[in-house]
Amino acid sequence: MTVSDRAKALLKVTTPDYLSTFSMPDLFHFMQDLGQSVGGRLALQVSSAVRNLSGIDCQSEGYDLLNNDLQEKETRLEQYKTHRESINKAVHPFDENDEFTRADTLKTQLNVQYTKIRGLAKKAAFKLSLEKGSKVLNQIPDIANGVAHWIGWLKQQTKQLDLSIEEKNWMEKCLLPYAYWQVDQTKKTTKKKDKRLNQYYHNRVSKAKNRFVQNPLTIKMEEKKKEELVNWAFRQVATFHRASSRVEGRNGYLAFVHHANKGITQRRKKVLTVIHNFDIRRVDDKTPAQTLFNKDFPHLFEFILENMDDLPKPRKRKMKTLIKY
Repeated sequence: MTVSDRAKALLKVTTPDYLSTFSMPDLFHFMQDLGQSVGGRLALQVSSAVRNLSGIDCQSEGYDLLNNDLQEKETRLEQYKTHRESINKAVHPFDENDEFTRADTLKTQLNVQYTKIRGLAKKAAFKLSLEKGSKVLNQIPDIANGVAHWIGWLKQQTKQLDLSIEEKNWMEKCLLPYAYWQVDQTKKTTKKKDKRLNQYYHNRVSKAKNRFVQNPLTIKMEEKKKEELVNWAFRQVATFHRASSRVEGRNGYLAFVHHANKGITQRRKKVLTVIHNFDIRRVDDKTPAQTLFNKDFPHLFEFILENMDDLPKPRKRKMKTLIKY
């Protein structure tokens, strides 16, 4: 099993015989660290250059110098965004050719992109702190190994199927990539302004779908068997989560409630945790608990009704004695 965002609380209760768990750094926070240490500072430099240029006549003596400075800083910021996109594209279990991603290749790609980002910071005349730089670098091996760990698990799951060599190759090189990119798009929360990244993922979906539809084995396979294998593949690839961005809204809500109410009681925290784990459902209609333990649990509301005792009766108030004069 692979967990993202470190999942320290979960790892405390795991044992190799029960949940053999690999802790993978969360891509959302990895990118956030990059943004705070480099991206945000580059954006501030662009904003400052825009302010310096605003209100200056284009015919004035210092206009060309300020304009060139702005263009240089905008170019660096655009290069930073390109490197971020490259990182985002790389951290997937399938590479550009829809082959399984190799851990050593992914490590190299991430280190190269990070080195280029550090180069941009140097050109922008600011240094990364040793603490921030080490924090980002130390996450790279575990990100790559986390992807590789999940791929190893997926291969083990595939071996359990009664497939011929031809069907196994079709599964790994055709069906699984097709299912992964379809599911990945339903989970994607990229912003509308990330047009290039959105177009990239759209192209990956189309490319994988065309390869799947046009494959000779897809065409000649019995429909019932093909439907079963397709459903199986979609269930497996849905277990890969590289970022916690979809749950950060919940964390933000809890932070808001905590601030508004000047704290959240321990009892309420436990209730919210139970609701999150046993009641909230994903696109596949499974709760986090079902996904983790691969078993069904009773419906939360029905379970409460069945196990709840009679409600306590309202307390009796003492009647005031009327005094007669």
